[in-house]
Amino acid sequence: MTGSSPDWTLIETLVPGEMNIVAKGGNPRSLTESLSLQRLSPDPKIVIDAFLKRALDASGRHEEVTELRRRNGTMAIKLVADPVVGPTGATHALQLWIGAADLDPGPPRTASAVSWLLEKGVIAQTQEASMMSGVEPAAHVPERTPAEYYAKSIRFDDTAGLFALCLAPAEGGHWEGSFSVLHADGRIMRWHCHARACLEPGEVGVRVLWHDVTDTIEPDKPILDVLARQRGLEGHGIYPALLAPPHGYLAMWLCEQPPPWVQWRDVSSGEEVFHPEDRPLIAAAHRRLLGSDGHEEITVRTNSREQPGTWTPTRMRISGYPGDLGRYLAVVDMYRD
Repeated sequence: MTGSSPDWTLIETLVPGEMNIVAKGGNPRSLTESLSLQRLSPDPKIVIDAFLKRALDASGRHEEVTELRRRNGTMAIKLVADPVVGPTGATHALQLWIGAADLDPGPPRTASAVSWLLEKGVIAQTQEASMMSGVEPAAHVPERTPAEYYAKSIRFDDTAGLFALCLAPAEGGHWEGSFSVLHADGRIMRWHCHARACLEPGEVGVRVLWHDVTDTIEPDKPILDVLARQRGLEGHGIYPALLAPPHGYLAMWLCEQPPPWVQWRDVSSGEEVFHPEDRPLIAAAHRRLLGSDGHEEITVRTNSREQPGTWTPTRMRISGYPGDLGRYLAVVDMYRD
């Protein structure tokens, strides 16, 4: 070893044909910064774009060594690229390391990939994505509902921005932001996310790239007034949530402890929370609310946690979500008579 090892750089490849620098050494960069990949090169003879394209075509880690002539001799430069592969097999990112050939790159920073599959109402995840929050490999589940996935978050301030992309993906659409996530060992982590719309058949929705920046950016803590409001509602037996009525599924709980009678975990799709015959009822109530400040109360049947395989009558107060996103989302309070 002749010195300290350079940092890893994260290159997102969420859209075929596009590559952008989104982090270096755990410091996130915006998708809109448009930094030149060639700026990463230690010498004009090393063309970074071409190397990354070769890395995308490779399976697994890709390495190359280049000899550069210097006044006092030659210097061997090593380039290493590790793919971050998503659950559908697409490469969501490349982790890039460039340094002297006699240096050990060390492990790349923790990153993983997931896909929000709009038509199925699930978030598909790799084993690496599960392990980021401390899930053991044996407990990995390849698909989770949005509500299950975001239940791990203890602070997420831009729900609207992400859901606007995930529920209505359009060409060129993108989002980026941070979550505070509770790890299985009890510590709070900070994950930074980059997401782009995907319109490919069978994968319509959003491709997502996560990376752990806990060591470079302090995780946010839950806001006290939000926690107080959540606990106040739960104390009265009211459980708020976000629904995606046009698609008929539960998107996210807005309470710490979801209703104990609803089976919302370990279901194959977010649609399975509500009885199939009641999903059109929810969608119809939502359509009547569009453009108004009112609300509607209906009774639906929810998947029973108390008696698996059966349905439990649940009262639901539906209110419109503010702004344009109200076409796709609704705020609901769920309770039992």
